[in-house]
Amino acid sequence: MSPGLDDAESKLLRIDSKKRELYALTGEQRARKQEEIIESAIQWATQYPTKLGFLVDIALGEGGNVVHYRSPNPLLIRTLGILNSPYVVPRLTAKLEACKKKVCFHTKEMLSALMMISGEDSFKNIKSLLKKTKNNRLVNGFIKAFEEKPRIEFLPVLLDVIRKTKSSYKLGIILAKLANKAKLPILDLLRDKSNSVRFGTIEALNLLPEDLLTEDVLSRLSEIAFTNREDILARAYSSDLLQKKGMPFPDRFRKRPSRNVSSNIPRFVEGTLFPEKRPVDWAISESVEIRYEKDLCRVEMSSVRGTIFCDVRKWRGCFWDVFKMGLRFDFKGKSSKVRGLCRGRRFESDEFDFDYIKKNLDMIVVGFTDDLERLEGERYIQTIKTINRAIATKSALLVRGAPFWEVDWEKIQLQGGCPPPVSND
Repeated sequence: MSPGLDDAESKLLRIDSKKRELYALTGEQRARKQEEIIESAIQWATQYPTKLGFLVDIALGEGGNVVHYRSPNPLLIRTLGILNSPYVVPRLTAKLEACKKKVCFHTKEMLSALMMISGEDSFKNIKSLLKKTKNNRLVNGFIKAFEEKPRIEFLPVLLDVIRKTKSSYKLGIILAKLANKAKLPILDLLRDKSNSVRFGTIEALNLLPEDLLTEDVLSRLSEIAFTNREDILARAYSSDLLQKKGMPFPDRFRKRPSRNVSSNIPRFVEGTLFPEKRPVDWAISESVEIRYEKDLCRVEMSSVRGTIFCDVRKWRGCFWDVFKMGLRFDFKGKSSKVRGLCRGRRFESDEFDFDYIKKNLDMIVVGFTDDLERLEGERYIQTIKTINRAIATKSALLVRGAPFWEVDWEKIQLQGGCPPPVSND
């Protein structure tokens, strides 16, 4: 028996210490051992009901002077929820309240335990804990606990969290799980003022049986799909559901190819900068690849959320000199400047008419690379000669791992080999 502890308390400490055995276990063995520890703790609490306060102390790592410092035990925290005792509610609530001001571990387990305890107090306390907090650990802990064991009575609390955080994180999956246990107010959720709640509901409907797509629900999905101010993903997911039922939906949300590669600069530029003008065959990943006469220069462009990323490759005799850049556009009426960043240097073009940019963006970016070369001067020319010499003599040290150039052995073979080294003299 440990000094200062009675027999019952020593027994619980031995149960608590078994968590160390989990470190060497994985998979089914670990899960089985966890259940054994929880079962032992439940039996202990049944045998010593007046010692419940000591179980709470050990579970929360608040052993006081007798036990000294102890880390919380998530398995014993889970046990507190299974015991379903109202006595535990204020202790768990106080611990979680303290977590708003300091870093806490096992917030998910504490919230899960509190949700398992039946009664009005646990519901009111969870609602109060999450009402004003901006603590991401607390909010994420609640969402994860809800995902593990969804309970319809806590749905209003979850929706309040989603509205406040403006994030639909996990909501679709949780609603889909809840729908298998209870009847959800689907139509009310689709009419919610929060974009995040509406999107999460649409996401859930894509995971659920089609018999939930009633006439009223489909009518609301149609409103969302055809409303420009709605979230673009909500419109796309709504269109997927409408398409399944053979109902009209916006052309822009038709099934698209995963990737299109073309040399059509005007189509690429206009579709990237003005999504509403995209044709129905616009791909999820749209890019252009252009090779110029004698294949001495290549330009590749792709777009992500309005930013165009370019790779300009210039053939230097034995290697491709690669210029990677990101572009943005500064519109003033029908004209714009092209701004960008390449090799640590910021640059911008003159102001061009937009029609000129649409037809000649590739030439504009090649012009940027010409400007960068001029800025580097003679030193840059010497660097090119050095790299060519290294490749021609197959010097592994210089051929491998350079960030701004690429050896193309296939092209070297097609041109009849790498030109002989040129002297720097």
